[in-house]
Amino acid sequence: MEIFISLIMTPLMAAEILAGEFLIARYFERRDYFHLRFFGSAAVCIALTVWIEIIYYLITGERFNYGSSSELAGILFKVFYYIIIFGMTIFCVWFSFRQSFILIIVCSSTGYAIQHIAASAAMLFGVATEGLGVPWIFVAEAAIWLVTRGAVYGFMYALLKQVRFEEDFYPGSKKNKIILCFLVILAFICLSRLSYDDPARSMFAKICELCYAMLCSALIIAVQLSMAKNDETNKELSSAKELLHQEREQYFMTKENIEIINEKCHDLKHQIAFLREDKSDKYISEIRIMPPLHRR
Repeated sequence: MEIFISLIMTPLMAAEILAGEFLIARYFERRDYFHLRFFGSAAVCIALTVWIEIIYYLITGERFNYGSSSELAGILFKVFYYIIIFGMTIFCVWFSFRQSFILIIVCSSTGYAIQHIAASAAMLFGVATEGLGVPWIFVAEAAIWLVTRGAVYGFMYALLKQVRFEEDFYPGSKKNKIILCFLVILAFICLSRLSYDDPARSMFAKICELCYAMLCSALIIAVQLSMAKNDETNKELSSAKELLHQEREQYFMTKENIEIINEKCHDLKHQIAFLREDKSDKYISEIRIMPPLHRR
């Protein structure tokens, strides 16, 4: 049973990351044959995680352990492996939605943070009940998995319901978003593996580590939402500037037309004065002169 659970945990992790990414990307413009693209590429991504573990077993002769590892080679493989999984989920989102790659990076990073909160919450429950001798431990772990995922993903769905991740309107934020993606990889994969794979740490250290991981994930989501709000504000500001520019252009065009009309009226007055000198009152009475137009 432990071997089976260890085997399915990584594919489940990939599916959870994709679910978190979909929460963010669900309002994006979709490519043609979206459902085939997204669910097809997701299925390939999940299947590849299984095949990577099989290849790992064939090469090393050791089964892949989703939990803690004491050997440096196993830790480094997990870091490399999870980076590949994250890269595959980014490709799935890019392959399914017609958006800029920067926006895909934002979506994927936030989706990974959502998954990390849910996974850390489940492990926190597991650590807290570790010494209680819970019967039917596998059933209890499955229940904890369902409850934590349902609670975290449901909360994030409600939180992100009114959030729209816009295209990048603030040039400086592109660099920040890429940096944040690397921070996600560093925090969720590299540092978390180095700490989680230490079997000598105490229960208190495990609890503190998981709480710290959840706080880091929440902070990254908050930063992403702040960037989204900043992009939305810059979009509104850009629209206001464009509207002001159009009104300014219309003002100068109206001003120019008024000056032309006033100039024509001035010329017409001179012509009328010339006609009066020639005693052409008969023709003058037929001409009606409009008063000069005034600028606002």
